[in-house]
Amino acid sequence: MARRGIENQTGLHAGPIASGGSTGNEIMEAAAYAPTSARTVAPHSAPYSAIAALTRTRALDERREPEAQPSAQDLQDALLRVLDEVDHGLVLTRRGGAVVFANHAARCACREPSPLSLAQGHLGARRARHQDALAHSLADAARGKRAMVVLNDSECSITLGLVPLCPADTGAEHDLVLAVFGRQQVCESLSFEFFARTHQLTGAESRVLRLLCDGLRPAQAAQRLGVAASTVRTQINSARAKTGATSIRDLVKRMGSMPQMVPALRAVASAGTPSLLS
Repeated sequence: MARRGIENQTGLHAGPIASGGSTGNEIMEAAAYAPTSARTVAPHSAPYSAIAALTRTRALDERREPEAQPSAQDLQDALLRVLDEVDHGLVLTRRGGAVVFANHAARCACREPSPLSLAQGHLGARRARHQDALAHSLADAARGKRAMVVLNDSECSITLGLVPLCPADTGAEHDLVLAVFGRQQVCESLSFEFFARTHQLTGAESRVLRLLCDGLRPAQAAQRLGVAASTVRTQINSARAKTGATSIRDLVKRMGSMPQMVPALRAVASAGTPSLLS
């Protein structure tokens, strides 16, 4: 009786489903191609529901247009915007110092009083002794040797990691070198604000934590803020309790591991500034 009911509803022979010779999936797949009139007889039956779902899926697939692929120019523009969102300075340079690309953080790090400059499309040092060290490190990187150069000045200090962009262990020289700038602070201001907001730190707790991230000890932070050392210790303990940090070192470490996000206003200010140089 059940088999005759299915046959009447779909117009298809149900076959030996009761004896295990065919599966329900096979019947539904065949029924999906049954005439429309056969599929609209019993709208509340299980076979009808499965057939209707399959029919709707196939109809949507047939109407769906292929997604347009981004052009090479669109991908390049997107990549440049991505690199401008990185809070580490990145400069792609040739072995002689000619700059191919500099992201926003690198352009900011090369402004005075920085010992580095990006004058006239070249990465260079403002002092002769720094320029010699930079040129030597760039030449080593062009030969496939990773290098690091520290440029100390009275007002500012910059550390550069130089990464050769050439195949390893081939002995071949390549013209392109990636200069990666060291971070100037433990945590970018926007990331710090997100951290403080997420853990519901008070303004006083945030100010103390900022000074700790700048390298000050609790007693020095109290002196800088003009409050008692006991007050600063209370605020540190409260910040530790809210963040789950086990110590001051752990608290600062958590700040240093935050994603470094470029502030939106800084990104807007740099809009229109070319990053890719020829």
